[in-house]
Amino acid sequence: MIRIETIILMIAIVSTGGMAGIFFTWSNAVKPGIGKLTDLEYLKALQSMNRVILNTTFRIIFIT
Repeated sequence: MIRIETIILMIAIVSTGGMAGIFFTWSNAVKPGIGKLTDLEYLKALQSMNRVILNTTFRIIFIT
């Protein structure tokens, strides 16, 4: 029988790996492309991303 500590450890490892993948992808794919924009284009791009991200599904997942 698997102990609860083992299950929590597995969840933590998978979550950490997922976050590392997100940060890696952001650093190597998104940032270089956004870095080539002018200041105004950069601001508009990030504001546009925020509008897409901040939705009801995100709020529910973030709050729980």
